[in-house]
Amino acid sequence: MITYQYSYFRPEDEEPAGLDKLMSLVSEHVMKEDMSLEKALETLVEKGLPVELELQNKGLEDLLLEFRSRIESLQVKILGTINLEKVCQMKEEDYISLGNLAQSELLQERDLQLELKKALAERSQDAIRKFRWNFPKEDREFYYRIQAYLLRLIEVMEDIDAFKKAQEKYHFTGKEIPEHREAFTYLQELESLSELKMLIDDVIRTGEFQDFDFKSLAQFLGPESYMEFEERRNKIVESLKALLQKNGKLFLDKEGELRLSPDSIRKIGMK
Repeated sequence: MITYQYSYFRPEDEEPAGLDKLMSLVSEHVMKEDMSLEKALETLVEKGLPVELELQNKGLEDLLLEFRSRIESLQVKILGTINLEKVCQMKEEDYISLGNLAQSELLQERDLQLELKKALAERSQDAIRKFRWNFPKEDREFYYRIQAYLLRLIEVMEDIDAFKKAQEKYHFTGKEIPEHREAFTYLQELESLSELKMLIDDVIRTGEFQDFDFKSLAQFLGPESYMEFEERRNKIVESLKALLQKNGKLFLDKEGELRLSPDSIRKIGMK
């Protein structure tokens, strides 16, 4: 869970809890990692602020929850578009048709025909692969013709398995019957969106934003999603700067650069 909360009413002269802890973290970044104060604050906002420090603006967690909701809407749209059950049925028909064609080629090879028939009945990819590898090679033309059927059968079985797994994982309610490649494009998008939701959940749980994959987010929500994140982060940073200046932790020098106040320097030196 993100390590900051939102504000409630407190007397104006009461210093917000957590400022000393925040300043300790800021100074650590400034000194150990040679950062500017501005960059140190940005880094801390992305990594998570002290839990005692409460902010008046909506936080980054809220923005990620908004992104998560948009991702779920994209998934719902896909699920409500395609009829994967019908696609799977069509693949089953392909499997039966290809199996029959392959068996018809083996009318003069009774033992081989029975072996293939058994593998088809078991719906075993391993059995069909074994049959393929052990198939006699004396008649090369015949061999290559059967191999083409067997390879296609294996591909169709893999497709059926992928579609059935997707049906178990997701609830498809659409009517559109996409072509084979288009169906897989939809499934890949669903998986990518699910992974992105998991990433968001992890960031919300840990409170660390600096390693978040905004490239993947932008792929589905557009480049403006990162701009929204930057805008929200900058608002929090500005609120922090104002809060820290108000409470004498930081000040602006003559050039407008943010500096540690004498009091902050003194407290850091005492540690």
